[in-house]
Formats: sequence, C-alpha cells, structure tokens
Amino acid sequence: MPRSMNKRRNEVKLQSAVLDSGEKPPPPVHHDLAGLSCTDHGGPSDEIAKEMIYWSDIPSNDKFVSPIGAYSIKRKYLTFDQDGGGFNNIRTSMETMIVMAHAMSRTLVMPPSQQMYLLRKDKGKQRIHFSLTHDFYHLEQVGYEHAGLHVISMEEFLKTEAMTGNLFNKATGDVAFPPNNRTNWDGMWPKPLKEYLRDVTLTPLNGLLDHALLHFPQMMDPSIFPS
Repeated sequence: MPRSMNKRRNEVKLQSAVLDSGEKPPPPVHHDLAGLSCTDHGGPSDEIAKEMIYWSDIPSNDKFVSPIGAYSIKRKYLTFDQDGGGFNNIRTSMETMIVMAHAMSRTLVMPPSQQMYLLRKDKGKQRIHFSLTHDFYHLEQVGYEHAGLHVISMEEFLKTEAMTGNLFNKATGDVAFPPNNRTNWDGMWPKPLKEYLRDVTLTPLNGLLDHALLHFPQMMDPSIFPS
C-alpha cells in the first residue's frame, strides 16, 4: 500500500455510510485511489503502471447518483454472501454487487471477515480470516469519493437496523434480532448469520431468478422510478 494511503487512513477514519442528515461529505479533490503509484516502493514507473490499471479516473462519474431509489425517504440496503470459491470468484462477485448497489442507490453491506478458499491452510501458522474491505480493497475510500455509492460494514448494518428492531422475520412478521444478539461476526462461522439474513431480507432464492427480467429504461427521469 502506498505511504500516502497509509498516512491518510491513519489520520482520518473514513466514513462512507450516509450521515444522519442523509448526505455524505464532499469527496476529496485529490483522488487517492485513482492516483495509486508504485514509485515509493521502487516499482514500475507511473507510465508503465498505467498499462496495468483497468480503470480510469473520470471526474464526472464521481458525482453520478442513480435515479433509481435516490429519492427514497427510507434507506435501502444490498447484502450478499461472499462467494465460496477462490479469490478471483470472490472478487468478480463483489464487483457485481458494487455495480448493483450503485445502480439501485442501495447502501452496500460488506460481509464480515471470514476464511477464503486456498487461503485458509496452516491455520496454526498464519492468518486465515480476511476482510474484503480492509485487507484487499479500500472500499471506504471508493464510497467516499463517489456520491452515489455508500458502503458500510456488516457490524454497522446490524447495529443500525437489526438491533434497533427494524428487521422482521418474513414468515412470522416478528422483530428478529441477530443470533445471540451478535453484531460483530468477523472471524466467526458465517452460517448462522447467513441464515438470519435470509429470514429478514428479500432473497432471490428458490428459482425466483428464473422468472426475473432485467430492464433498462430509456429515460433517466427520477419520477418514473418508485421510491
């Protein structure tokens, strides 16, 4: 990680979640992520590094807010299970969730740190639990720099919504709290949490996706989208 990134993370605890006012602070003028450099570590020149980067810094994208759900009074979320395959599968599925959350103006809830396939060997000799947000991708910074993307941790989601009685069992309609009222699931066996989330959220299982249709409207008028 570049020194400038380390320094920034130590100085400021970035909060990408929507603030109580429903707004986020303006993104920084300097885009740390778009300006990653290997120079400080004796790596390739910035010119060569450009050939390795698969994204572009497009300032207009930072301000884009999807009209779908952007004017909804109630905050909506997108949770997802971390893929059980190798790291590449985990990465691509996560990228899909980021795009979906951005397109639907939903706050993306990142799964807690957990074991990853092929990275969980020799548990007595090395660390085996990893967080997508903190160990591999600086998603707090991504959310901070993009007005239409909000990213929070599973712990924050459970504290904000579950422990305040805002989540209900779909079958009974009763308020449902996390197993053992636990909010921090980092390094824990994830199955109980996954089963809980499926009980309190709209989950596209049981063949529902076979009857779904993805539609991209021609118009960007916010009035045509339900809140």
